[in-house]
Amino acid sequence: MPEEVTVFQNGELLITTARAVLGQKTYAMASITSVSAYVIPANQTVAVGLLILGLALVGMAGFAGIFGIATLNTGGGYSIIVISAVIGILGLGSIVGGIAAFKSTKPSYAVRIGSASGEANVLISKDRTHIQKIVNAINEAIAKRG
Repeated sequence: MPEEVTVFQNGELLITTARAVLGQKTYAMASITSVSAYVIPANQTVAVGLLILGLALVGMAGFAGIFGIATLNTGGGYSIIVISAVIGILGLGSIVGGIAAFKSTKPSYAVRIGSASGEANVLISKDRTHIQKIVNAINEAIAKRG
C-alpha cells in the first residue's frame, strides 16, 4: 500500500493522496471520480424587486405630476405636485438601491466532487482563488494516487 502524502493543508482542510478532509467531512480519494470549481450565481431577487418598485414609483409620480399640472387652475394641483415629487424621490431611491444591490451581490464558488453516487458541492466560499487551490490540490492528489 502506497504511503499517504499530504498535498494541501490549511486549517480544517487537509488533502492527501488517500483522503480529503473538508471541515467536518472526510472523502476517500478512491471514491472521487471528478472534481471541479463550480460557480453559484448570486441571488439578485432583492435587487430586481427594488428596481421594479422604483420604476413603478417613478411612473406613478410622473402620472400624478401630469395630473397635478393639469389641475393647477382649480387650486388643488400644488399638493398633488408635491406628493408626486415625494413619490418620485422614493422611486429614484429604490432604483439607486437596486443598482447598489446588483453591484454588491457576488457569486459563490464551490468545490464540486463527483462520485458513484453523483455530484455534490462539498465546500462553498466567496473566495474563488481559495476554491481553485482546493480543486487543484484534489486533482493533484488523484493524479499521485494513480
